[in-house]
Amino acid sequence: MPRAPLRAFRYTTAGGGASVLGRDGWPKSPILKVGFDPAELNPYSGKVVIMDECHNLVRPHQAYEEQIGHLRNLLYESTRTVLAGFTGTPVGNDGAEGRQLLEIIKGKGSAAGDEGFLSCFHARASADFPREAPVPGIPDGVLHDSTLPELVKMHSLHGEALKRYLMKEVEFMVTPRLMRLPEETRLARLSNYCNLHVFYGSYSGAKRTALLENAKDYAPKFYGVAKAIAKNKEKAVVMLSRQTGYKALLEILQKTGKKRGFKVATLKELSDFNDARRNLRGERFRVMLAETSQAGEGIQFKHVRRLHLVEVPVRHSELVQRASRCVRMGGHEGLPPAERELAVEVHLTQLPGFLRKGPSSFIYRELLNAREVMSIPGSRLEEATAACMKELKKREVKNLLDFRKVLQADGGENLIELLTETVLEILGNTNSAPARPLAVSMWQLRKRNDDLVALEKNLLKQATVKTADHLLLERLVDKAATASPVCRCEKT
Repeated sequence: MPRAPLRAFRYTTAGGGASVLGRDGWPKSPILKVGFDPAELNPYSGKVVIMDECHNLVRPHQAYEEQIGHLRNLLYESTRTVLAGFTGTPVGNDGAEGRQLLEIIKGKGSAAGDEGFLSCFHARASADFPREAPVPGIPDGVLHDSTLPELVKMHSLHGEALKRYLMKEVEFMVTPRLMRLPEETRLARLSNYCNLHVFYGSYSGAKRTALLENAKDYAPKFYGVAKAIAKNKEKAVVMLSRQTGYKALLEILQKTGKKRGFKVATLKELSDFNDARRNLRGERFRVMLAETSQAGEGIQFKHVRRLHLVEVPVRHSELVQRASRCVRMGGHEGLPPAERELAVEVHLTQLPGFLRKGPSSFIYRELLNAREVMSIPGSRLEEATAACMKELKKREVKNLLDFRKVLQADGGENLIELLTETVLEILGNTNSAPARPLAVSMWQLRKRNDDLVALEKNLLKQATVKTADHLLLERLVDKAATASPVCRCEKT
């Protein structure tokens, strides 16, 4: 037994009620009264303090900043204290976090240099850990451009998902309230619509029914993930947050599983999923769908062969934490050595090819400007755009300048009428309202001499060609490049 009192605290308790001094000037927690010096008034002086996941000191949840900040100051200013911190992610998005954490551990009265303080990062290249293939290093946050071709799985937006995403993209560009948000926050919120065609809180009733009946049209990324899991028989973990469509993906996977003969577990079945005797290779539950806010520190997934990340983490540390859930010492020991291998896949959406060409992007986006667009199926809008491009291809239209030439030539008025009627026929409308914005824009192309080179460039610029989760991944790669050198020790 320990020869001194022992107590485990949550971080919020350690920096909150436990360490607060009462009216008598002593800590409210009995354990912190032991060895307390009323002259110093620091309940953590003269203690042995061991902290797991100590990165919480420098990356606290916003709701607990006051308690964590108080704990941070007390530890830094404590004297006669033995302080040890353990973390696998000392650096999140900013390399300065590692230095800040080290300074807290060293304390206020420490020497200027770092001599005598040891940071030890255990190598995962032993038989105790699974091999990572085809992309190694993701659980350690090693992410760079050369890894992306094998790491990333792309899914094209189509149908209702494409329509809703582009409408949200415009909303985020013109709404003052949204424009005032930091760029990273805007991208994170917009990326929710890369997964789900509606706000996650609205996923019910007719919207839920439509998605489950046609996931390919309403949630193409979810459809692609479910299809990949059904095709691959390996035990898998799928991770995403509630905000990016956890509930919808769970129902899609359960529906797919009934057809293809596999069962889906949630964190309620974690022990069954990890059971080496009954579920070594997914005999009972082949898939674990984990909600990221619940599958954090302390959670382990055993004998997993494939990890699907269905949303892009905003922070570099979040990528490390999520990937590490499947890479633990001895986590694959029940499998023969040949099967101790983990593949990580990050799923992104991309815009379809026709939106990367000026004329078709122009036509589709003008159709989105119709007041009735919410009642028009997204698949019909794509079909109408394709039909218009078929007519323009006959006239060798390759860009907006070509488009204006054929509209200004003899028969240009007839072409406008033909394209308008083509759209209305496919949309099945008895009035001209859904095609009015397109018709007006074509007349303007015919009559005005606008700078179409600039317009086309604007249509095809990076922010409108790459989806939000694609842009988030690029930011994550940049953060990994900043954070990795801070966390790496070279062998000498």
